[in-house]
Amino acid sequence: MKSEIKVFDPPMCCSSGVCGPSVNPKLVQFAGDLDELKQRGVTVRRFNLSSEPAAFVEEPLVKETLAKEGNGCLPVILVNGSIVSTGKYPTRNELMQWAGLDIEKETASVEKPKAKEFSDCGPDCSCNCAPSGKKLKIVVSSVVLIAVLGILGFKFATAKPAEKAATPNGSTTAFPVEAIASAKPAIATEPVSAFEKLNTLSDLNTVAISQDAVLVFIPSLGNADVPAATESAMRTAQKTLQKSKMALGLYTLAETAPDYPMLSAQTKAPAILVAAKGRGMLAIPADTTESKILQAFMSASSVGGCGTSSGCGPSTAGCK
Repeated sequence: MKSEIKVFDPPMCCSSGVCGPSVNPKLVQFAGDLDELKQRGVTVRRFNLSSEPAAFVEEPLVKETLAKEGNGCLPVILVNGSIVSTGKYPTRNELMQWAGLDIEKETASVEKPKAKEFSDCGPDCSCNCAPSGKKLKIVVSSVVLIAVLGILGFKFATAKPAEKAATPNGSTTAFPVEAIASAKPAIATEPVSAFEKLNTLSDLNTVAISQDAVLVFIPSLGNADVPAATESAMRTAQKTLQKSKMALGLYTLAETAPDYPMLSAQTKAPAILVAAKGRGMLAIPADTTESKILQAFMSASSVGGCGTSSGCGPSTAGCK
């Protein structure tokens, strides 16, 4: 049986290592090693978190590892469906062994390119190169996503513990939100674009207790309708997660909610809050796509106590 190797890369604009002003010899060597495996009949598939977040969601082992360890576990290498390496790019010999190839019959390895400095386009961050077209949109969206990671981080990380909204088991809150007093019932009955309306963000801890994650649309003042393109992206992301046996709830925050003024200002409404149950929460612009929503979900799943995922993003206030 032929071996299959899957590589799940961290966010970066290119996997070859040569898209910046200088090259990353590790990535160049690794790309060459993968090409050698392909020539020997090994099935090789490679995924970039920046451009193909759905692949990370649909692979259960990778999704679970990311949720537990954050982006620091990338790259994740799978061989025939099993994880064999995380957090580093393997050597050629390791790849050969995992693929079941005879190393002794290999010709001498090509000397690695020498470089005085690593390219910024490495496994740790997105690069300073100037891609065009679709790649440019991907890089820009990644930068925007990193910027909004800190919007709510400080609030939810440093706020004093408030009284938790009651859950069916009476233990703890499912989503990282504060309980804010509201004179209205906890669950509203008026839907907006078929999304359940929240009278306060803390209602998530009751109405979404059975969900693995939620998307909350924050409307602009005076326009509560969810734009058709935004709703389509949210529903498509919901279907993608459902294929991975994950429940994603869709909600909208009422303009009368006590936390609406603060959230709409911080997120520059209209926006979408992406929250992973028991993990973290972040915001993205409402003008989005399924790919950006899934990427935000992966980042929220990796969020720790400081409210920001590990990786290239700037540290949130209060994080050390």
